[in-house]
Amino acid sequence: MRGIKPVSIVWCLFLFFLVLILPCFSGCVKKPAGKEILMWLVGSEKQAQKITELGRDYYKETGVKVRCEAISWGEAHSKYLTSVVGEVTPDIGTMGLTWGTEFGNLGAMVDLQKDFPADLKDIEDSIFPGLSASTKFKDSVYAVPFDVSEYIMYYRTDMIGKPPKDWKELTSLLAELNRNGKSMIIDWGGLGWIGYSQFLWQAGGDFYNKERAAATLDTAAAETGMEFFTDLYKRYGVPKEEKPVEQGFKMGDYPIFISGNWKIKSLADVAPEINGKWGISQLPAGPTGKRTGFIGGRVMGVFSQSKLKNESWGFIKYLSRPDIQLKLYEATLESHDTYLPPNMKTWDILPMDATLKEPLKAQAMDSKGPPSLLGWDESTRYIDTAIQLIVLKGKDVKAALAVANDELNRRLKK
Repeated sequence: MRGIKPVSIVWCLFLFFLVLILPCFSGCVKKPAGKEILMWLVGSEKQAQKITELGRDYYKETGVKVRCEAISWGEAHSKYLTSVVGEVTPDIGTMGLTWGTEFGNLGAMVDLQKDFPADLKDIEDSIFPGLSASTKFKDSVYAVPFDVSEYIMYYRTDMIGKPPKDWKELTSLLAELNRNGKSMIIDWGGLGWIGYSQFLWQAGGDFYNKERAAATLDTAAAETGMEFFTDLYKRYGVPKEEKPVEQGFKMGDYPIFISGNWKIKSLADVAPEINGKWGISQLPAGPTGKRTGFIGGRVMGVFSQSKLKNESWGFIKYLSRPDIQLKLYEATLESHDTYLPPNMKTWDILPMDATLKEPLKAQAMDSKGPPSLLGWDESTRYIDTAIQLIVLKGKDVKAALAVANDELNRRLKK
């Protein structure tokens, strides 16, 4: 201790005491923790900017910052896979509806059912049932819906008295239109599994059984749905090739079509000449009396590599609130993006014209998404092949569906 002056000893003791008490002071003044969540959004820059803006309000509530970056659909899947392998994932990812199951099975996503069961139940109870079902994989849930994309029917109110309510009314209408050189377009999905799915479900069939343990395209219901679907193309002039929907609708050549909800915005922008001359309705009911259509959308989940799992889940809960989904919807009216809220309670406060809101909500209540199982995305091409063989090549319906059914079973991963 020689050579150390008494004043130096006092100064050292002061510094030591200061080091001990500084954390206490910092806790008292509640300085920001410096936490920042990174979210990737499959979508537009404007929508990502809106989420970042909402993140500023979230920061005021929680002290956690949010940064949202947009990525394109074309690069999204490979970018997510690369980030998982390179261990540089975002904290939150929005993605295609089936991707949560895919990435979750790889261990890349937090199992929300396991880590946040009570919160997850609250969210699931508020989501359209058909959409929520597509996020469940066995006993796990790796993502929750971010938005809704759904099938709906569009019709020219100045050319068609009322929209068809069932298959019989639809074919009667098409026969009348055909006599005047007109027909209908099936736009989204067209000659593919999405286009076929509505008729499969309306006939009482499905792609797999309830346990998702076996494919069921070899059933009478699947054949009934396929035969009706095929007749639309072969007997009633539904075009087999892609058509510019807005143009055909505007000109009256195709005064009725089936497509996604985003065409509402597209028609208003591209065909303002017919504003007030068209409406939307639920899909026509099949033999079961059901009007079931396809429903999809983006989902959002937390990546396993995130160091802010609780904070990230907190932001997902925040985005699932009706008041926040309302802000997202209102923002899209300005940015020309498309956003429909998955929370059914949000629809009670949605500032949308009733002639649009009522059929959209009713259709969403009677809709189904793709099956949540491994091997599905790789299997859809066999359904598409069967459809094209039947509609374009005249292949026997039962035989073509049997081949597709075998392929689905072969690729079904238990």
